[in-house]
Amino acid sequence: MKARAHGGLQIRNAAAHRGVHALTLDESHQWVLPDGSAPPSRWRFGRVVVDEPDARVLVDGNPVALDRSSFGLLRCLVRRSGQLVAKDELIQAGWPNRVVTENSLVKAIGRLRLVIADPQGDVLRVEHGYGYRLVASVERESADDDDVVAEPAVISVAVTSSQPRTRRLFQFGAAMVAVSALLVVAGLFWRDRYRIDPAPASSIAVLPFADLSAAHDQQYFADGLADELLTALARVPQLSVVGRTASFAYRDRTGDVQAIGRALHAATILEGSVRKSDNRIRVTVQLLKAADGYHLWSETYDRPITELFALQDDIVRAIAAALRIELLPDQQRELARHRTSNAAAYEEYLLATQVFKDDETAHRRSLAHYERAVELDPQFIDAWLALADLLGFSGLYADRAEEALAGKRRALAILDHVIELAPQRWEAFLERGIFRYAHWWNWSGADADLARSAELGGADNPHRLVELARLRAATGRLSEALVVLERVTQLDPQSSSAWTVMGYHYTALGRFDRARDVLQQAIRVEPLDEHARYYLGLGELLQGHAALALPHFEDSAHVLRLTGLAMAHHTLGDAAASDRDVQLLLARYGHILPYQAADVYAWRGENDKAFEWLERAYTLHDASFMYLEFDPLLRGLHADPRFAELLARLGLPPLQPN
Repeated sequence: MKARAHGGLQIRNAAAHRGVHALTLDESHQWVLPDGSAPPSRWRFGRVVVDEPDARVLVDGNPVALDRSSFGLLRCLVRRSGQLVAKDELIQAGWPNRVVTENSLVKAIGRLRLVIADPQGDVLRVEHGYGYRLVASVERESADDDDVVAEPAVISVAVTSSQPRTRRLFQFGAAMVAVSALLVVAGLFWRDRYRIDPAPASSIAVLPFADLSAAHDQQYFADGLADELLTALARVPQLSVVGRTASFAYRDRTGDVQAIGRALHAATILEGSVRKSDNRIRVTVQLLKAADGYHLWSETYDRPITELFALQDDIVRAIAAALRIELLPDQQRELARHRTSNAAAYEEYLLATQVFKDDETAHRRSLAHYERAVELDPQFIDAWLALADLLGFSGLYADRAEEALAGKRRALAILDHVIELAPQRWEAFLERGIFRYAHWWNWSGADADLARSAELGGADNPHRLVELARLRAATGRLSEALVVLERVTQLDPQSSSAWTVMGYHYTALGRFDRARDVLQQAIRVEPLDEHARYYLGLGELLQGHAALALPHFEDSAHVLRLTGLAMAHHTLGDAAASDRDVQLLLARYGHILPYQAADVYAWRGENDKAFEWLERAYTLHDASFMYLEFDPLLRGLHADPRFAELLARLGLPPLQPN
């Protein structure tokens, strides 16, 4: 049904057609719902369509995964395109009637940028201290079940009978010419900005699997299965596997597999579905050639849940065969390494790993699920490793410093236990090596563990090499660390951790141009990497560009965001804002991450307070001590004898003169 002129005019959107809403004209001759708000619409900018009536987002015509909160933010931003939208308003749009921190907003904005292919925040811009602005030419379309009537945003939605028809036609035509020109420019911008080389033939993307269970309550299980397959494929060195964050953005996609392949830089796409009922599981998978959508292979498996891991191995072997990859004997043994035969333990493990991470209390929930998994199966090595990792680093599960320290001690004991259970697991030695250098300053022990990990898992394992670089940097060999990291990016250009760590190291050396390039690459690989955004801000701050640093710090999250803001506000002379940031930093994170407070106080020239918080960090075995030798924020402390004494206590070499 087409829209007809008012006075006999009826506008019918999809919601009204379903009998949900009635539209009326307000005093400004705009169509509104009974509560005065604008009716649901479809909005288009660049390659993105925001479909309000169906609560979905499409990119290049394909639905993409977006949680409810992020969709609420995007709906608010497109309705206010070009305008600055306050953080409080966005939080209300994304989490109505809920209390969340700005960390949740930052994470949701990051997911939006990932969906709209805006990793640098050029289109969805942060405005420091206020909110966000969508800088894009947005076209509005009325949503109708029968057809879609384009209503560009530059044209008034209201059409009155008092307006001469020829004038209306002239305005509409002029507006369409203007919109067409803008769309051409936008198309050229998107084409040139995101042009990439052809995907390598060995590249594969694993899309999230659909949950076809009767109650549709097994999405965590479907996601976990896809995630496990992605991890298993990543262990095959002949394959280049797209990262989870990027590929999982294409949930429930329908349409052009070629567009997904181009967006993910993948030659092949693996998709599937899961139907879980009682103690059986039915998995359907298909491998598609991204260039033309041709089916390379497909299969349906109907197995008892106890055979899940054998099923995963069969799928990986079938994919390798379809891609004409011959698995070596060591790779065959790696696939045969089953994790647990206890279905309940595996479900707890999946629940723990799929917990939504924006909410900081999620760490407590993850911890409970991991604990239950190892209780159900004490031989479940992967669950033990994940439990140790969670206990050792974030500390967000702890209400007191003593609880966090106890968690770190228990984590090390768990890793010792895992190595006894599975002395051939290279990941266990790698994880223990990380703990030894990050928390316990056992530099030689860490070196030995990383060497043993190389013997078991390969000297060119990118994960091991990144940790080797961290260890070299921590012990004063920053140049050696950079050589190692450059090699990692050659072996695995998709290693976001390698790009991020390298960017920080270049920042510490004062090579800011190189650091900026490297960190921007890190964000292209992993758009939600809050560390990379923090380091970009740090580079600007160290160069005296505090105002330029603020947006990068705003785009960081958790402790890094408050750390950066406190320093930038101090440099800009806003003492009240800096003090406010410091108080929030100490209240939320002082008991678990005290090193960052020392960074802030050192930057502000409050050296006694900086040493006070370094002492707290020492007592808590804060992992950030791995940066002490080269942390550029602590340079103001180097001349103080207490700094040399602290290095000696940590077993680190004295600082070398510049």
